[in-house]
Amino acid sequence: NSLIVYNNQINLLSDYNYDITDNKRTYLTTNKNKKVIKTIIETPNNLEISNIQNINSYTNNMYIAFQPSRPGTYIFKCAIYSKDNPNDIRVIDIVAKANLPDIKTTIEMKGPCRQVIYQDIPISNQSSKDWQLNVNIIGKCFYGTKTIHIPKGETISYQLIFLPNLIEIYEGTLVFKNVETNDVYKYTLVGTGDEPLVEDHLYFKCKARSSQTFTIRLNQINIDKILSDNKIDVKVESKIENKLVRLDSNIDNRLVRLDSKIDNNLIKTESKIDKDKLVDKTITNHTQNMRVETDIPYLSSGSSIVIPKNGVDYEFTISCPISGLLSGSITFIDIQTGAMVWYLIDIEVSPPEAEIAISIESIVRKVVSAQIQLDNPYNEYIDLSVVIEGEGLIGDNKFTLSPNGANDKNNVYELIYSPLVDGKFIGKIIFSNSKIGEFWYSLYLTATKPDSIIIPLVECMVGSTTDITIDIENPLYETITLSISLNNTMHYMIKSKEITLNPYEQASFLVSFIPSSFTNIESCNLSVYHPKFGTIEYILSGQGLLPGIMNKLSVYSPLNEVILSTLLFHNPFTFPLPVEISIDDNNSNDNIFELLLRQGNNYVIQGKGSLLISYSFHPKRLIQYEASLQIRSTVQGRNLMWCYPIQGMADAGAPIDIGKITTKCKSSITKDITVDLNGLFKQDLIDQVDPSINDFVVEVNTNETYKPLVSRSFRIQPIDILVKENEYSIDYRLLFEPLKTFTIPIELIIIYKNIGRWKINLILISTDPDPDDKIILSATVGSSDSAIFKLNNRFLGYSPFQAYFTMKSSNSFTIQPSNGVLTPFDQEGTSFTITFTPKEYGMTEKGTLIVVTEDAQWTYNVFGQFPNRHVDLSRVKSKVDSGLKK
Repeated sequence: NSLIVYNNQINLLSDYNYDITDNKRTYLTTNKNKKVIKTIIETPNNLEISNIQNINSYTNNMYIAFQPSRPGTYIFKCAIYSKDNPNDIRVIDIVAKANLPDIKTTIEMKGPCRQVIYQDIPISNQSSKDWQLNVNIIGKCFYGTKTIHIPKGETISYQLIFLPNLIEIYEGTLVFKNVETNDVYKYTLVGTGDEPLVEDHLYFKCKARSSQTFTIRLNQINIDKILSDNKIDVKVESKIENKLVRLDSNIDNRLVRLDSKIDNNLIKTESKIDKDKLVDKTITNHTQNMRVETDIPYLSSGSSIVIPKNGVDYEFTISCPISGLLSGSITFIDIQTGAMVWYLIDIEVSPPEAEIAISIESIVRKVVSAQIQLDNPYNEYIDLSVVIEGEGLIGDNKFTLSPNGANDKNNVYELIYSPLVDGKFIGKIIFSNSKIGEFWYSLYLTATKPDSIIIPLVECMVGSTTDITIDIENPLYETITLSISLNNTMHYMIKSKEITLNPYEQASFLVSFIPSSFTNIESCNLSVYHPKFGTIEYILSGQGLLPGIMNKLSVYSPLNEVILSTLLFHNPFTFPLPVEISIDDNNSNDNIFELLLRQGNNYVIQGKGSLLISYSFHPKRLIQYEASLQIRSTVQGRNLMWCYPIQGMADAGAPIDIGKITTKCKSSITKDITVDLNGLFKQDLIDQVDPSINDFVVEVNTNETYKPLVSRSFRIQPIDILVKENEYSIDYRLLFEPLKTFTIPIELIIIYKNIGRWKINLILISTDPDPDDKIILSATVGSSDSAIFKLNNRFLGYSPFQAYFTMKSSNSFTIQPSNGVLTPFDQEGTSFTITFTPKEYGMTEKGTLIVVTEDAQWTYNVFGQFPNRHVDLSRVKSKVDSGLKK
């Protein structure tokens, strides 16, 4: 007996034993008293026998649980024999067939209209036979081949094609039928047609204040052509029986019935489905009536156009009053079907011809004015935007025209020309308004070279130098470095050939005059140059004088110690100079000053050569010592003498170290100190009169680089002078108010006029300040949040700055600008923008922003956080089935 099992029960006679085999192994069960007294020793993985129950006196029920791992046919044998009659054996062939589960699968496809979208569907044949699948597609805009062959043991992908024509949602059904097994595989198809891609990106050119016509070639929207270009066959399978697949593309849940055989004749023939059921009616042998839409300003055309089968040229006219770039689109929509095509359009509108040419001439760094008469054709006020092109041109960027017929004097625009660089240039001034359009004037600019600046004659003793101060200003809003050159390097000298000026900064530099004659006037041409700054030329002149009393020489030495000092004497002449050197000590016979010369007092110094003269200073008490160093010679019958006054003063002992003064930046601290005036005794004072606090001067000595910073942040104030048993001390108050972080060692020198000096060593330390402000930004990953603030320089004038985040700051923060110039405190501040762009979710990100100038700094704590999201947990549903299915 053969039996096809679909998970149903098998009815057997009572009092029988049963053997079940799968043609390879045998399994035994025993029935006694209508109960199973021995369980199955081993069963196949997908077959299980349950208890045999008595239904009536003649029938037993045996249930077989069939659990296939995959679809296919499973063959078993069931042997039934009697306990009492060993000759009564019955064998039942069991054929168990496993079908595919009725799982609904949906394929969703999405793409622009008239663009072919491909979707590969993998089909795997794990059976021992080749498969031949028939394919049937129901629904508009879905295409694919009608058959597919899958060899055994292989996986082949079926290519489904979606070609939408309109912006809408399409539904359909895809059915695969296995010819060998009659298995049916079903998919629900959902396709979404998005807005079509741009047909083309077109560029046109025209002039402002004129009309120009352009054309676009239009063809009918033709789906057939797209299908043929992509070699897509629109043949599909014939209709499936209504009981299995309905025409509305909804899959019938009864497509495959487990309790009956599948009809092998469901799909037999192939035919073409009417194209009207697959594709919208946009393919026609007649005309297509299209509606025209555009967002391009100043464009005029018809609101509709009829496209014949062979196409047509669409014409449109541009009449733009102002120059620039017009960007937009033109869209054509089929009035009948809604199908659309669109073009991206860029129109470059060039300026019209110039009204007139205006010539302006000026001397470099001088100012001239040009007045331009304008006319208003309307009886209303017209606001004009003004654009000026050309170096050295200055004018308002807006101008209002008075109504037609009003006072024409009000319609005169004033243009200022103040060039920095000489030469001939071309510029323009453009006036524009959306109503009257654009008009402009060509400017022919001539900047003539200015006269050289004459510096007054300077005089200097031969053998000495004198400095000439030259003032200069940067008129540009940028930092520039000027190069300095001169043509008489024998008599004139500059310390540096470059000088850097910040925007609008006024500064000066020194030129040293070194005379070599006391009869001739020496001239020099000096020029300062930068490509944007231009050139300024100066004429310098100087004359030498007979030598005499030269610059004072100051020398200091600890009390009762000898110190060596030197004087480098230059021969100002081009010929050898014989000299006699002596020192005149005004301190009787104490030998406070002594010459230290190896070859006596007479020397010959070669032309333009130098001689190093050494002398010693040995102070023996706190008092000011004086002497003169004399260099004598005879030139051209004239007796010359260079007399250098020497002033010596003693330092009272070793420097006093008072340690450090530490405070936070942008805070202040005071410290009172007492300085003992060691070595100062009353008998050493003039007339033995006690000194007053006004007799003392304090100098602050530090590195030249730090002097401006120290002078702005540190001050010392005298409080009182104390006298105790003929010994003296002074109380001072130190005030430290730093505006930026630094550590600078300084030396305080207390000078008692004409008596002596006392030194104090001190270290100023400014630590990190408290934040000036806290800035909180919030953004999601992939987005940004910004904050803008403004800063001014704390002092007069512009000041260069640098802005940066510290090394420990998150790299999600950026600052713009990172360098530039802070405006003075009485002007609108310089804008800064902090941007937070997180790259991943996590904890709140932190950063420290520092803006620093030469004299001050600002510190900001910046926090970057993510937006708060409140989730309603009651609306959250699990996507995992937590129940058990029977």
